[in-house]
Amino acid sequence: MGQNRRTLNIWVARAMPLLMAGMVGYATWVFLSLVCVHYLLFDRKRKVAAALLFAFYFVFFALLSISYLRTVITLTFNPGYVQQGRNTDDAANLSEKPRVDGAEDGDLETGLRSAQPARITATEGSTEGLARVMTDTSLDTALREGPPQPSPGAPTMTGPPTQILGRPYSQWTYPRPEAQSAPSNLKEFLNKEIFVCESDGLPRYCSKCDCWKPDRAHHCSEVGRCVWRMDHFCPWVGGVVAETSFRYFYQVVVFGTVYCLFLIVTLGVLMHERNKAGMNVDSKWVAALVLACIFALFSAGMTFSTSQLIWSNVSTIDSLSVKTKVYQLAVHDPNPPAPSFASIDSNPYKPSGTRVWLPPNPGPGEEQRCYVIVRTRPGENPWKLNSTYANFKESLGGSWWHWFKFWGVPKPGSSGGEQGFYRWNPEIISRLKKEAGIPVEHTHDKVQG
Repeated sequence: MGQNRRTLNIWVARAMPLLMAGMVGYATWVFLSLVCVHYLLFDRKRKVAAALLFAFYFVFFALLSISYLRTVITLTFNPGYVQQGRNTDDAANLSEKPRVDGAEDGDLETGLRSAQPARITATEGSTEGLARVMTDTSLDTALREGPPQPSPGAPTMTGPPTQILGRPYSQWTYPRPEAQSAPSNLKEFLNKEIFVCESDGLPRYCSKCDCWKPDRAHHCSEVGRCVWRMDHFCPWVGGVVAETSFRYFYQVVVFGTVYCLFLIVTLGVLMHERNKAGMNVDSKWVAALVLACIFALFSAGMTFSTSQLIWSNVSTIDSLSVKTKVYQLAVHDPNPPAPSFASIDSNPYKPSGTRVWLPPNPGPGEEQRCYVIVRTRPGENPWKLNSTYANFKESLGGSWWHWFKFWGVPKPGSSGGEQGFYRWNPEIISRLKKEAGIPVEHTHDKVQG
């Protein structure tokens, strides 16, 4: 059933641009030929009115057509897919245990809906000198008992910053690749100060694309790919509305609303004029007016809902659980507590609170970085910036004059710089850092609106 739905959506998405072109073409023929030329110019001899309506229609038609065409072209040639790994079709390389009780299908996509805050074994907050302590589990106890079994939702502790083996990915309840065949895009995350992670400190993993999923990326079942800052699959524009096409999609719904309102007002006034003059109302005019009303309701509704999403800096997918969603983040600790451990011959696992060292299996000459696993409060969006204008800039890619451009969308995941794939709310990040005992550098955390 699911496969049939996806197939239907794909075919609808391919046919919809042609259907949209046909309906706009019909409205154009009715308005320019029947209304402006035959009625105003020939019948009524109102050359100025015909010329003005012709000019206004051309402007609104051009804005809608160019934005729609730009959206379709972007979805075709630059849809914003996350690069796949080498083992996308190798099921033997993947390990996924059955979901735990209480887990929901798609938890990795829809958020931790019923998550409880992780237990922090390190000292919370900070005092002068930012003293922090590690967990009180001794090395002898760890070696005697062996690696404890992970509990769902609890942070995993990797070993000290040398010779870390960590815990096999297969022990986790969410999909993980085998360590020897892990995708290579982990470096993109370790170059960031903060990223969304699972309970082992590593990023979210997509077993179908064999890649670590960037923040705000989701796997679209209709196209079978992970997509940067995916918003939704929209058959009306022929594909997945995501980071590379979101600005153009917003232009389509805004210009579509203006275009339809122009048709409704103009056709309504002229049809009322014909009635007063005792002239019959052309059925083609009525059909064009009905189509304009239908699409005006649709476009206006999409404009309103999309504007709300931009105001909150949230995607359509994430908005489904916006009031309860909890984000788990890995925050870089530039000054981690120095671990105390003895040299051991086997099983160098040692619990270390909520801190993990990544990558878990460093290669020759590869340095590890310490990250602290933290969680936001339920319903807290770490990407919602402090001003509406800043959220619009982040969502539409640039200052207000860029919002009207049909080119120049920034590279996906580039707005956050070294701090992350996207800009973070400075107040939320500062609070999470303080709770984890990480020094807060306000000059780096400040987000300009």
